[in-house]
Amino acid sequence: MNDPHVEWLIYRVVIPEGFEYVEPAPVEWPTSGFRALLEGEMLTVHVQEHFSSGEEARLAVNPALRAWEIASGLSRGRAEIEFVYSHAHLVDRHPPPTPPGTITGTVSMAAPLAQMSAFGTVVSRRDAYPTPPVEFAWSPDVEALWTRWQGYLDDREPLSSMGYFCLTQLERSTGERSKDRRAAAASKYRIDLAVLRTLGDLVSDFGDEQTGRKAHVKHVRPHTQRESAWLRSVVPALIRRAGEAAHDPQREWPILTMNAFPDPSG
Repeated sequence: MNDPHVEWLIYRVVIPEGFEYVEPAPVEWPTSGFRALLEGEMLTVHVQEHFSSGEEARLAVNPALRAWEIASGLSRGRAEIEFVYSHAHLVDRHPPPTPPGTITGTVSMAAPLAQMSAFGTVVSRRDAYPTPPVEFAWSPDVEALWTRWQGYLDDREPLSSMGYFCLTQLERSTGERSKDRRAAAASKYRIDLAVLRTLGDLVSDFGDEQTGRKAHVKHVRPHTQRESAWLRSVVPALIRRAGEAAHDPQREWPILTMNAFPDPSG
């Protein structure tokens, strides 16, 4: 090709085991950089900018699609959809002269398909695909928080260590010195400092041999049901706030206060 240009990208829709979509309506997502159509088991992304290779276009589009996956997982409790890159459709914008009678057309540059997830016993059926995010963006911090939250949901990590990681990840993202990080995180993400302090106390000062983050804790006992419920409510809210801040770091988002979550005491 003299001047290859990506017209669209194709992604396969992968549904995690335990979920099924029953005749979902198509979902359109117009953005400033691309126009996506989720229909059937395929996502087609028409790119607006010029990309000369599928890999180049994929790297530009993937953060938005990953935000879609994570935001919908936060809304629905856990990940229910995944977009796996299949191939790019390219055309030559300046093809060489061709002799009379030569057949010309578009070129599709295909990449190997990722392995599809196996379907197992269906436990939840949906009649609509998750909608694209409106005020939520992907970032490395969002990815790290989401990965650890999923690890907890999949029983690969205790609640305390997952919560501690999420707290310290937010603190570390501020770039402040250790003693100032928590207050800086509260300011950056518009979170009441009491929420972060309570999170820090619960993940550091409580636990036993099976649940504690460290060997020496102030209160050698598992979390109460109220404390565990509070942690499970707070962490997804922190991940969402990290995605909101990535979308618009200058916006004064509503402050997350203790009143937004169940009472951890009692």
